[in-house]
Amino acid sequence: MMIAGFKRCSIICLIGATLSTPCVAQNPSKVAQAHDAVVAIIRNARLIEALSGMGAMDQLIRLRFLAIRKDATADERAALDSIFQSEFHPIDVSNTARLKQLLAGRDWFKLSEVGARAAGSAFSIVQHSDDLAFQREVLKKMEPLVGTDELTGESYALLYDRVAVQDGRPQRFGSQGADCKQGKYMTPSNVEDPTNLDRRRAALGMEPEAAYLAELDDMYGRC
Repeated sequence: MMIAGFKRCSIICLIGATLSTPCVAQNPSKVAQAHDAVVAIIRNARLIEALSGMGAMDQLIRLRFLAIRKDATADERAALDSIFQSEFHPIDVSNTARLKQLLAGRDWFKLSEVGARAAGSAFSIVQHSDDLAFQREVLKKMEPLVGTDELTGESYALLYDRVAVQDGRPQRFGSQGADCKQGKYMTPSNVEDPTNLDRRRAALGMEPEAAYLAELDDMYGRC
């Protein structure tokens, strides 16, 4: 009577095993998937830690700096920008050099292999680099992943626009710079086909341009 009250899984596990044996036979494929995922993460542990560490510095410096700069006067902003260039720019250069080493001979970092935080950190370092050739190289590495679960569409869009602007071409997603009207940020004038801008942004999972501009107002203060 007691055996009849057990779940079927328990009966299967009891056959030829002790009562302490974990019941994992019900769905071995999921167990194998979980094991493979953990092994892959452990294999990439040093890479994940390196990317995440550089990204943490990249973001912390900028967030602290922007918080101070937001309500500064024009003269204060000029002084702050000078400090940023002399103190923080060398960190960007160092991060770029290290990222080149980590990326050498391989494809762009997939979300499934390093996770969203490490992949986002790698993108941030590229975006803030002053090495245009390296940015072009990364953009090409990203292209095969666009539209898949291995890359955030926004990362590709931001880097595409960054490279386009530096090459003197119209940007496609309206993410780099902005025009200024009465202290408020406006859609940049160098955007291709402005009528369909939000459609292109939505296709890559980005918010509408108006929401993005509102975030600029909040982050940077009066333009």
